[in-house]
Amino acid sequence: MLGKPDLNKTLANTNSSLFTILLAHEPDYADVTVNHPVDVQLSGHSHGGQVRFPFIGHLYTPAYAEKYVQGEYKINNGRLLLYVNRGIGTTRLPYRFLCRPEVSIYTLNNER
Repeated sequence: MLGKPDLNKTLANTNSSLFTILLAHEPDYADVTVNHPVDVQLSGHSHGGQVRFPFIGHLYTPAYAEKYVQGEYKINNGRLLLYVNRGIGTTRLPYRFLCRPEVSIYTLNNER
């Protein structure tokens, strides 16, 4: 968010035929990630919107978490899977409303 990430440099020594996971704090970075050989991006930063209302959804998200707020997204016809975790904390506003905290556990399986 405050730096200048270089995904080309980051992935330069990786094997694009292998399954690749990117941990990127800001979920909206997925719009850059989708143009690289990454299979899954795991992100947070949005806190799920923190304050949510039925039929309306989230009221506020921080910068770089405006497009992808919570849950799973399949980007570019499933080319990239993005999962945005709601997390357990808060930002700016010191409370959550109708946005349950979330801790995720991922199990990686080899499908051959």
